[in-house]
Amino acid sequence: MSLLIGLSALRSSQTGLDVISQNITNAGTPGYHRQSVHFESLNEDSFRGRRIGSGVSVNDIERIRYQIIEGFLTETISEVGNVQQRLSVESQLEVLFLPGEGTLQSALDTLFNDIAGLGSAPGDNTSRNQVIQSGEQLANRFQGLAEQLQGFKSSLSTQIEDEINALNGEIEELSRLNQEIVVATSTGGPPNGLLDIRDELINQIAERVNVTKQDLPDGSVSLTFGNYSISTTITEIEFSLTETTDGQASVTFSGGQRQLQLSSGRLASLVESHNEVVPHYVEKLNELAATLIRNFDQEHATGVGSAGAFSRLVGNRAVDFPSLPLAQAGLAFPVESGNLHFSITDPSGNRRNEFISIDASTDSLEDLAAQIDSLENLNASIDPQTNQIQIVASSGYQFDFSRALAAEPELDSFSGSSIPSISGTYDGDSNSQFTFEIINDGAIGISENLTLRVSDANGNLVTDINIGNGYEAGTEIEVADGVSVTFPPGDVLAGDTFSVPLISNPDETGLLSALGLNSFFNGIDASTISVDQRISDSPELFSTSINGDAASSSKIAQFDALNRERLLSGGTLTFSEFLVGVSTEIGTSVQATQRENTGLEALLSQHQQERDSVSGVDVNEEFVRLTQYQRSYEAAVRVIQTAESVLDELFQIIR
Repeated sequence: MSLLIGLSALRSSQTGLDVISQNITNAGTPGYHRQSVHFESLNEDSFRGRRIGSGVSVNDIERIRYQIIEGFLTETISEVGNVQQRLSVESQLEVLFLPGEGTLQSALDTLFNDIAGLGSAPGDNTSRNQVIQSGEQLANRFQGLAEQLQGFKSSLSTQIEDEINALNGEIEELSRLNQEIVVATSTGGPPNGLLDIRDELINQIAERVNVTKQDLPDGSVSLTFGNYSISTTITEIEFSLTETTDGQASVTFSGGQRQLQLSSGRLASLVESHNEVVPHYVEKLNELAATLIRNFDQEHATGVGSAGAFSRLVGNRAVDFPSLPLAQAGLAFPVESGNLHFSITDPSGNRRNEFISIDASTDSLEDLAAQIDSLENLNASIDPQTNQIQIVASSGYQFDFSRALAAEPELDSFSGSSIPSISGTYDGDSNSQFTFEIINDGAIGISENLTLRVSDANGNLVTDINIGNGYEAGTEIEVADGVSVTFPPGDVLAGDTFSVPLISNPDETGLLSALGLNSFFNGIDASTISVDQRISDSPELFSTSINGDAASSSKIAQFDALNRERLLSGGTLTFSEFLVGVSTEIGTSVQATQRENTGLEALLSQHQQERDSVSGVDVNEEFVRLTQYQRSYEAAVRVIQTAESVLDELFQIIR
C-alpha cells in the first residue's frame, strides 16, 4: 500500500513540476495564462477495520483567468484600435490642410494680391498674365487637393478590404481552434494551451472589429459582432466590403444580406473615415471652391477688360433641361428672380441700357433666350448639343453687363432743344433711377430761376440744380452718387422730364455666373475648377472696369471687397477665415483624438496589469512552488524507497 501511495505522490509531484516548468517557460508569452495544479486525496481503503487513504491524484490543471477583466480588456483593445486608426486618418488629413507655401491658402492670397497689382496699370499685359497664372495655380491647388482626398478615400477602401481579408482569415483560424477545443474537451478536459491561443486570437480580432464572446458548455465560444451573435463551430462566416452607388462603404456577411454594425475597432474607424470624415472635408473644399467660383465669376461677369465690350459670348455652364424653369433646370449655382441689365453700344460708341425680368420659378432657359432675342441688336440661342446659351450682337454692335450709364437719358417726355447728356459712374448701393424735371421755361445758362429738379426712384427730392444764369452751358454738373449731367446751349420747357436708370447690380438674378457668361472660371467645384480658356488665351478680357471704360480699374476694388466679404458658413467667414477654420477644425480633432488615445492606452495598460496580477506568471512565486513540488517529489521517492526496502526484507524472510 505504501508503495502505491508513494507512486501516486511521485506522479502528482511530477505533474506539479511539469506545470510549474510550463509557467516559467511561458512567463513572457503573449496571452499565456498561469496554470495551477489541483490535487485531491484518493478514496480510502478498508484495512483491518480501519480506513486508510490510498494516495493523491491530480484533480485539475486550472487555467487562472479573471473573466470580467479580460472582457474589459478585449473591449478596450477594440477601442484603442479604433482611436489609433482615427488618429492616423486625421493626421494625414491635417497635413493636406496645413497653411504655408505652396498651399491653397497661399495660392488664394496670391490671386487677390496680383489682382490688386492691376489697379495702377489695368492695361499692362504682363500684370494681366500674372493674374491669369495665379488663377490657374489656384485652380490647380483645388484640383490637386480634391484628387488627394479622392485618392485617400480610395486608399481607405483598400485598407477596409485588407482588414476584412485578415479578419476572415482569423475567423477561419478561430473556427478551426474551436473545433479542436471541442474535441479535446470531450476527451480529456480543457486544453489550456489552445484556449490561450484562442483568447489571444479573439483579442487580435477585437483590434479590427467590436466583438464579444460567450463561452459555451462544449468548450467553444460564440462571438457577437455588433448586433449579430454567431457560433463559429457551426456557421461559416465570411465578411465582405459592400459599396453603394453613392460611395458609402459597409461591412456585410451572409452574401451581403446583413450589414455589420460597427462601433469600435480599426474597421469602424476606416468605414467612418471613408463614409463621413473624408467626405466632410471634400464637402468643405467644394463649398469653398463653389463659393469662390460663383462670387468671383459674378463680379467678373459684370465688368469688362481692356479689350472692351463683347460681340459674342457663350456660357460655359449648361442646364440639364432647357425647357424647365431655371430653378429646376439642374444649374449648379442658384438663380433668383430679378432683372438682368444689358449695356448695348452702337457702332458710333453710344450706349443704351436694356433689361429683362426673370422669374426663376417659371422662366426656363428657352424663355430667357427668347427675352434676350427680343432686345434690339441682340440675338440669343441655345446649343442643342451642350444646352449652353450663346448671345451675339448685331454687326457693329457690342454689349456687356457693366454698370455704365447710358450716354443719353430717356427723353420721351422731353421737348427742349438743349438735349442733356449723362456721364460719370453710379456708385450707389442699389439699383435706382434719377428723374429730372425742368422748373420754368428758359435758355440754358441765361434765364433766371431756371432749375433742374432731381428725384429718386421713390419720388424723393435729391437736389435742385441751377441751369440758368450762372451755369456755363456744356459744363458737367455733379448730381449725386457719381452721376453728372450736362446741358448744351439751347432752350428747355417747364414740366419736361427725362430719366436715367442707375445700375449698381447689373445682374440681380445670379444668371451670369450660373450660366458662365463672361466668367473667369470654368467648373463648379474643387475637382472641376479651371480658368476659362478664353481668358487664358486673351488676358485683356480679364475684367477691370465696372463702367465700360476699358482704361478703368474700378473693378479692382470690388474684387478686393469680395476677398474680404463674409460669404461662407452662413455669411460669417471670408475665404481665408474659412480655410483657417478647416485647418483649425482638423487640428483640434487631432488633439482631441490624441488625448483620447492617451487615456485609452492608460486604461488598456491598467486592464493588462489587472489581468496579469491574476493570470500572469510571477517567476519568483513559481520558483517557490517549484521548490515545494521538488521536495514533495523527493519525499515521494523516499516513501517508495522505504516501501521497497520493507518489501525486500519481507521477501528475504519468506525465502
